[in-house]
Amino acid sequence: AIDASLVAEEKFMYLLTSPKLRTLAQALSPAFLRFGGTRQDFMTFNPAFLHSNELELPQILEERLKQEWALQEVLLQKEDLQRKYQKYAVDLLYSFTNCSGLDLIFGLNELLRTTGNSWDSSNARTLIQYCESKQYSMAWELGNGNNYSLVH
Repeated sequence: AIDASLVAEEKFMYLLTSPKLRTLAQALSPAFLRFGGTRQDFMTFNPAFLHSNELELPQILEERLKQEWALQEVLLQKEDLQRKYQKYAVDLLYSFTNCSGLDLIFGLNELLRTTGNSWDSSNARTLIQYCESKQYSMAWELGNGNNYSLVH
């Protein structure tokens, strides 16, 4: 699994371009890679964002990012702000799973609501349409499991 909180940091997403990481992931095939977690319920897809096309990291930077990964994850979990992810993140996730022979399960935000308190599927629809336009084949997960408790 890749925790959705990591998509907020572009530098961590670029680790998915590592040939070493892709080779290691191929050894797990056939398998599923789930992109989600608690943060997915607070994230939205923002297809209009522009970013740089540079995907290669210098080896020394890649090593440093691996060391910082655990610390950064703790910091991201403390943030309460809503996050947005862009096309590049979806493209990197799909490319990583496709090149590694894994099947991607992508978690969708179930907490987006209409004024009538029903699920607002418009952001999910935008993401799915983008993936269809790129001919990405993946599975979808609505919400992050059963996080509800019964009230008696």
